[in-house]
Amino acid sequence: MKQIKSIFIFAVILLSTNLAIFGQGNPTNNDTSDAKAVNIPKLTIPPGTVATGIGGEVRVKVQLDETGKVIKIDDIDGPRWVCPSKAKNDVLAIRAASSAAAQNAVFSPAIRNGRPVKSSAWITFLIPNKRQFAADSNKTTSGDATSASDNNASITKDEVKQVTGGIINGRAISFPPPEFPYGLRITAGPVVVSVKVLVSTEGHVLSAEPISGPGVFYYNARIAACKAIFSPVELMGQPIEIEGVLNYVFHR
Repeated sequence: MKQIKSIFIFAVILLSTNLAIFGQGNPTNNDTSDAKAVNIPKLTIPPGTVATGIGGEVRVKVQLDETGKVIKIDDIDGPRWVCPSKAKNDVLAIRAASSAAAQNAVFSPAIRNGRPVKSSAWITFLIPNKRQFAADSNKTTSGDATSASDNNASITKDEVKQVTGGIINGRAISFPPPEFPYGLRITAGPVVVSVKVLVSTEGHVLSAEPISGPGVFYYNARIAACKAIFSPVELMGQPIEIEGVLNYVFHR
């Protein structure tokens, strides 16, 4: 069973998981400090989830008591960019594994006015997608890691699971237009937002990540991309996933 390290950041970079600490009480300049991560357990990736191609950040919000112990999981979301309606078994399994790892995290307590207080923190786990996971699995474990894969190796029918299709707007059989952000005005010409998508073997968009264009349009472009539908694609007689880019044009 494969394991990965959790990645975390605390205020400035600390070790490597993204932590946002919210202490309770009235902080002063003296004898005040936030909860600090002492140990974040390794995350065990649930069997079979990598094969689905889902990856990205999973954020878990935890409540800490006065000793820094995790006493409750407040919230969990992700993997990042997974379409809201695509909470399949693999997504739920990843969230459950992330929650279990976060439950066993160890923190030093937050201090307010010289006294330990309850606080909360966000822990972000980075789940590799299928391509990243395969690359990591081919690396050596000591020194400068290098890939042991052979770029000239032949590809068998059973190995073809996903292909990259470039811009795939023309492949969609249903391509709902994005809604224009309410109250926003454009003084220049049309705005283009590009969204990287992963399309399932059934033709539904599993994940959508905005990669270029003005950030104010990202949310609407992503929601539209998640609603796109494609004809299933086969290669060598096998159904495959398509990774590509959808371009959305916003104009008044």
